Amino acid sequence: MIGFKQLTGRSNYADYWTFKGWILSTSFTASWWTDPAYIAHNRSGMTKTPAMIDAPQRVALPENSLDSGGFYLRFERPKVTRHIDMDSSQPAISDSDKQKERQISRDVTYAINGGYIDWERRLDFTRFAKEIIS
Repeated sequence: MIGFKQLTGRSNYADYWTFKGWILSTSFTASWWTDPAYIAHNRSGMTKTPAMIDAPQRVALPENSLDSGGFYLRFERPKVTRHIDMDSSQPAISDSDKQKERQISRDVTYAINGGYIDWERRLDFTRFAKEIIS
């Protein structure tokens, strides 16, 4: 996840900063991080203009942490959002509900991260959040 769990990727930061109005989309070149000079650590030789992400820790502030996660899901992964909505906001009690919750967690982890890295811990966090909000 992103936002309250994690925001990664230069494009995600640039897109979120643009969404918040902290930078203009015209102030940087799309996919600037693919510039061969950037990859070679030669900023002065770059032909693409990088996004200037001042204070990236802003996403960790309470007023931005959930907002950035919601932004990412709504604009970058709308199909994942629909999949998340298939889960209950209440803690799973029955074995069948726990299995469904587990499968949704695996599917969402894969859809966002391209793999199952740390998905069981993510499931634990999801269950913990459900306990708090229920």
